[in-house]
Amino acid sequence: MGERKSAMRREELVGWIEEAARQLKTGALMIDEEKVNVPDEVESSVKKGDKKGRGSLKLKLEWEMEPSKKPEKRKETKRGCCRRRRLGGGSGGRR
Repeated sequence: MGERKSAMRREELVGWIEEAARQLKTGALMIDEEKVNVPDEVESSVKKGDKKGRGSLKLKLEWEMEPSKKPEKRKETKRGCCRRRRLGGGSGGRR
């Protein structure tokens, strides 16, 4: 996954944040030439930090990823609950 890190003046930073906000409204951000799709529902947090005489702010955005296209195969056990089938067709458990 891409990461954006650089030094800039505050006015440049404002421009970068405004561009990121414009892209976010469309549902996709470009981070280091990588398109990152962002859903409507997003969890966010901002963390302030101070270390060794330097201040920092960290913005974190998180969301649920779409499940994979192929659901995992499960087979029923003797107890009636399901367990994952091991790759390679092995029994994978007690009999």
